[in-house]
Amino acid sequence: MNRMRPSVETSIESDAIAVERTLAGDREAFRILVERHSRNVYRLAYRMTGNQHDAEEVVQEAFLRAYQKLSQFASRANFGTWVYRIAANYAIDRMRQKKSEDSNRALPARETEDGAEMDLMSTVPDGRPPGAAGTERPTCNGNAPRAQPAHSAERTAFVMRHWAARESKKSPKR
Repeated sequence: MNRMRPSVETSIESDAIAVERTLAGDREAFRILVERHSRNVYRLAYRMTGNQHDAEEVVQEAFLRAYQKLSQFASRANFGTWVYRIAANYAIDRMRQKKSEDSNRALPARETEDGAEMDLMSTVPDGRPPGAAGTERPTCNGNAPRAQPAHSAERTAFVMRHWAARESKKSPKR
């Protein structure tokens, strides 16, 4: 027997049923929603955060928030789109929070004999042989776009635009 992939309409209808069952107290129904959408939410979160740990946290928090606010979900809407938006918003908040924490965290310093502060990072040897050309330390690695929080807005816009285009291709024409 050939198994056909369920249509988008079928999955939206089954999401709506799972939401109704969850609101009626059936926790198993919400597990079905998590299993159905967690992979795509993880992909979105990973593209936005750039690392596995933060992406997993975003997924967990997105589904927790979705469960807590499920009564506010408009049943005629697509659950997948709703939970992706929750994940994207949380990922943005998470990146802002990390950026703020990083900027508030000052590098340790100590006083020199004349009372001036000296950056302790300047005392760490960089591993180059004495007299090597260039006194600057490299500031980024090969993963610069992921590592640089300054690009987070552009990264978010790109990921969300790409995701929206993909979703519009899957949605039935109304």
